[in-house]
Amino acid sequence: MDRLLRLLVRRGARQGLLGGNRAWLVVGGVAFVVRRLRQRDAGVVWSEELPPGHVVRVEHQAGQAGRRGGRRRGRRRGRAGPAGGPGLPAGP
Repeated sequence: MDRLLRLLVRRGARQGLLGGNRAWLVVGGVAFVVRRLRQRDAGVVWSEELPPGHVVRVEHQAGQAGRRGGRRRGRRRGRAGPAGGPGLPAGP
C-alpha cells in the first residue's frame, strides 16, 4: 500500500506540479495526506516499567510491512556512475 501511495505522490508531483495537470495534482495531494496519516499512526506499541534484572528481547519478524524512515540509496539506471558512463561498471 505504501508503495502505491509513494508512486501516486511522485506522479502527482511530476504531472501535476511540473506538468500542470490539475487532476494529477489532486491525486498526488490526497496520496500525500493519506501517507502522512498512516505514518503518524505508529506510536508507542508497548510501555512497561521493568524491575531490576529483567530483560526485554526485541526481534524483527520477516514479512512485516514497512521500513519506516529508511530509504534505499543507490544509483538509478541510466545515470552516470562515479567511474564510468551510464550503467557501466568501474574500470580496473
